Amino acid sequence: MAQEKELNQLKTHFLSMASHEFRTPLTTIQLSNDLLKRYGGKMGDEKRAEECAVIERAVNRMTLLLNDVLMIAKGETGKVELNRERVNILELCQQVVDTYKLLSDGTHTVSITFSGDFVPILVDPKLLHHVFSNLLSNAIKYSPKGGTIAVQVKQTPDRVLWQITDQGMGIPADELPHLFEVFHRAHNAASIQGTGLGLSIVKQFVELHGGTITVNSVENQGTTFLITLPVIQES
Repeated sequence: MAQEKELNQLKTHFLSMASHEFRTPLTTIQLSNDLLKRYGGKMGDEKRAEECAVIERAVNRMTLLLNDVLMIAKGETGKVELNRERVNILELCQQVVDTYKLLSDGTHTVSITFSGDFVPILVDPKLLHHVFSNLLSNAIKYSPKGGTIAVQVKQTPDRVLWQITDQGMGIPADELPHLFEVFHRAHNAASIQGTGLGLSIVKQFVELHGGTITVNSVENQGTTFLITLPVIQES
């Protein structure tokens, strides 16, 4: 009974946070849209492109939040399905990194290195895209402007290793055991917008693939997440 009450309180807290999370990008979109409508004809090409990029980033933020909410709902009802396809992990990771390089608008340096022989393997590309996007988005969000995020991907005959390291605020040691709990947020991240949904979803999707996720972090120095996935080539 106490556990159910706590969960209901967490859900109420989440709804409050989610409404705030949606309000911020919606306000950004509205302001940029108003500027374009009123002054678009007088703006130079560079300024118009700038406002369009602001709208694009806000829409992407809302999309990520919606995806998190939908994925949590599916997880609670047991409706998350693993639909494996033959995927080249190198291409999938490069696609995610290229997207976030564009969306970060040059505020952070994002590097990616590959090693090994990247033959196609059987994974769910939508779920893994969500996993990689979430961790890269977090690394950017919790790192200072000008920080560097390093992604390393390695494929061996029996596994894929995907590692991301940032130079951000880090996670307090006493928070690490709770990091993948639904709605949990570290106390030193309270001033940064977020719902506490992302990492619980990431862990669920990694484990659906038979993989593992681990984290090493030092407060005020940075965080490293390591995902290990088994290589499956035959259905």
